[in-house]
Amino acid sequence: MREYKYIGNFSIKNFFFRRIFKLATGLIFVLAFAFVIHPWLIRLLELQPIATPGIKPFLLFVANFFYNPANDSLIYIKVICYLYMFIQFYLVLGLILRFFHKYLTWVSIVLILVGIVARWIHLVNSTDFSLDPLAYGIPVGFG
Repeated sequence: MREYKYIGNFSIKNFFFRRIFKLATGLIFVLAFAFVIHPWLIRLLELQPIATPGIKPFLLFVANFFYNPANDSLIYIKVICYLYMFIQFYLVLGLILRFFHKYLTWVSIVLILVGIVARWIHLVNSTDFSLDPLAYGIPVGFG
Protein backbone atom coordinates (compact mmCIF):
# COMPACT_ATOMS: atom_id res chain seq x y z
CA MET A 1 0.00 0.00 0.00
CA ARG A 2 2.90 2.33 0.72
CA GLU A 3 4.11 1.97 -2.87
CA TYR A 4 0.73 3.12 -4.20
CA LYS A 5 0.82 6.10 -1.86
CA TYR A 6 4.32 7.34 -2.70
CA ILE A 7 5.00 6.29 -6.27
CA GLY A 8 1.50 5.49 -7.55
CA ASN A 9 2.48 2.02 -8.71
CA PHE A 10 3.07 -1.45 -7.32
CA SER A 11 6.00 -3.71 -8.17
CA ILE A 12 5.17 -7.32 -7.44
CA LYS A 13 8.83 -8.23 -7.97
CA ASN A 14 9.99 -5.82 -5.24
CA PHE A 15 7.14 -6.93 -2.97
CA PHE A 16 8.11 -10.62 -3.19
CA PHE A 17 11.83 -9.82 -2.99
CA ARG A 18 11.35 -8.00 0.33
CA ARG A 19 9.20 -10.83 1.72
CA ILE A 20 11.70 -13.51 0.68
CA PHE A 21 14.47 -11.82 2.63
CA LYS A 22 12.23 -11.49 5.68
CA LEU A 23 11.11 -15.12 5.78
CA ALA A 24 13.86 -17.12 4.09
CA THR A 25 16.46 -16.93 6.85
CA GLY A 26 14.17 -18.28 9.54
CA LEU A 27 12.67 -20.88 7.23
CA ILE A 28 16.06 -22.20 6.09
CA PHE A 29 17.27 -22.47 9.70
CA VAL A 30 14.16 -24.31 10.92
CA LEU A 31 14.04 -26.66 7.91
CA ALA A 32 17.74 -27.49 8.38
CA PHE A 33 17.12 -28.20 12.05
CA ALA A 34 14.03 -30.33 11.39
CA PHE A 35 15.40 -32.51 8.61
CA VAL A 36 19.19 -32.47 9.10
CA ILE A 37 20.34 -31.46 12.58
CA HIS A 38 17.59 -33.09 14.65
CA PRO A 39 17.85 -36.55 13.00
CA TRP A 40 21.64 -36.34 13.24
CA LEU A 41 21.47 -35.53 16.98
CA ILE A 42 19.05 -38.41 17.56
CA ARG A 43 21.49 -40.84 15.92
CA LEU A 44 24.57 -39.30 17.56
CA LEU A 45 23.13 -39.44 21.08
CA GLU A 46 21.48 -42.82 20.42
CA LEU A 47 18.08 -41.55 21.54
CA GLN A 48 14.77 -43.14 20.74
CA PRO A 49 13.80 -41.99 17.23
CA ILE A 50 10.83 -39.67 16.90
CA ALA A 51 8.67 -40.11 13.83
CA THR A 52 8.86 -36.97 11.75
CA PRO A 53 6.63 -36.16 8.79
CA GLY A 54 7.92 -36.63 5.27
CA ILE A 55 9.72 -33.75 3.61
CA LYS A 56 7.58 -33.60 0.42
CA PRO A 57 4.80 -31.29 1.81
CA PHE A 58 7.52 -29.04 3.23
CA LEU A 59 9.20 -28.66 -0.14
CA LEU A 60 5.84 -27.84 -1.74
CA PHE A 61 5.07 -25.16 0.93
CA VAL A 62 1.79 -26.83 1.92
CA ALA A 63 2.82 -28.63 5.12
CA ASN A 64 0.45 -26.56 7.27
CA PHE A 65 -2.51 -28.22 5.55
CA PHE A 66 -1.32 -31.73 6.52
CA TYR A 67 0.16 -31.24 9.98
CA ASN A 68 -1.90 -32.08 13.06
CA PRO A 69 -1.10 -29.38 15.66
CA ALA A 70 -2.24 -31.70 18.47
CA ASN A 71 1.17 -33.39 18.14
CA ASP A 72 3.22 -30.83 20.06
CA SER A 73 6.23 -33.10 20.54
CA LEU A 74 7.68 -31.56 17.39
CA ILE A 75 7.32 -27.85 18.10
CA TYR A 76 9.71 -26.90 15.31
CA ILE A 77 7.32 -28.45 12.76
CA LYS A 78 4.62 -26.10 14.03
CA VAL A 79 7.03 -23.16 13.59
CA ILE A 80 7.61 -24.21 9.97
CA CYS A 81 3.85 -24.39 9.41
CA TYR A 82 3.39 -20.87 10.78
CA LEU A 83 6.13 -19.61 8.46
CA TYR A 84 4.32 -21.28 5.56
CA MET A 85 1.15 -19.46 6.58
CA PHE A 86 3.05 -16.16 6.26
CA ILE A 87 4.41 -17.19 2.87
CA GLN A 88 0.93 -18.12 1.64
CA PHE A 89 -0.45 -14.87 3.03
CA TYR A 90 2.18 -12.75 1.26
CA LEU A 91 1.78 -14.68 -1.99
CA VAL A 92 -1.96 -14.06 -2.09
CA LEU A 93 -1.61 -10.47 -0.84
CA GLY A 94 0.98 -9.64 -3.51
CA LEU A 95 -1.16 -11.04 -6.29
CA ILE A 96 -4.25 -9.19 -5.03
CA LEU A 97 -2.38 -5.89 -4.69
CA ARG A 98 -0.97 -6.30 -8.19
CA PHE A 99 -4.08 -7.37 -10.07
CA PHE A 100 -7.08 -6.37 -7.94
CA HIS A 101 -5.97 -3.13 -6.22
CA LYS A 102 -9.02 -1.27 -7.58
CA TYR A 103 -11.37 -3.79 -5.95
CA LEU A 104 -9.82 -4.14 -2.48
CA THR A 105 -13.13 -3.56 -0.68
CA TRP A 106 -14.84 -6.37 -2.58
CA VAL A 107 -11.84 -8.67 -2.28
CA SER A 108 -11.80 -8.07 1.49
CA ILE A 109 -15.50 -8.86 1.81
CA VAL A 110 -15.12 -12.07 -0.20
CA LEU A 111 -12.08 -13.18 1.82
CA ILE A 112 -13.83 -12.49 5.13
CA LEU A 113 -16.79 -14.59 3.95
CA VAL A 114 -14.43 -17.37 2.86
CA GLY A 115 -12.79 -17.23 6.30
CA ILE A 116 -16.14 -17.48 8.08
CA VAL A 117 -17.19 -20.45 5.92
CA ALA A 118 -13.84 -22.20 6.34
CA ARG A 119 -13.90 -21.75 10.11
CA TRP A 120 -17.50 -22.99 10.25
CA ILE A 121 -16.45 -26.11 8.31
CA HIS A 122 -13.67 -26.70 10.85
CA LEU A 123 -16.09 -26.29 13.74
CA VAL A 124 -18.65 -28.66 12.21
CA ASN A 125 -15.97 -31.29 11.54
CA SER A 126 -14.29 -30.71 14.95
CA THR A 127 -10.92 -30.08 13.31
CA ASP A 128 -8.27 -27.58 14.27
CA PHE A 129 -8.12 -24.39 12.21
CA SER A 130 -5.02 -22.80 13.73
CA LEU A 131 -2.79 -23.67 10.74
CA ASP A 132 -5.39 -23.14 8.00
CA PRO A 133 -4.71 -19.78 6.33
CA LEU A 134 -8.19 -19.69 4.83
CA ALA A 135 -9.90 -19.97 8.20
CA TYR A 136 -7.50 -17.84 10.19
CA GLY A 137 -4.70 -15.83 8.63
CA ILE A 138 -5.57 -14.58 5.16
CA PRO A 139 -9.14 -13.29 5.68
CA VAL A 140 -8.37 -11.64 9.01
CA GLY A 141 -5.21 -10.06 7.62
CA PHE A 142 -7.00 -8.63 4.62
CA GLY A 143 -10.07 -7.62 6.61
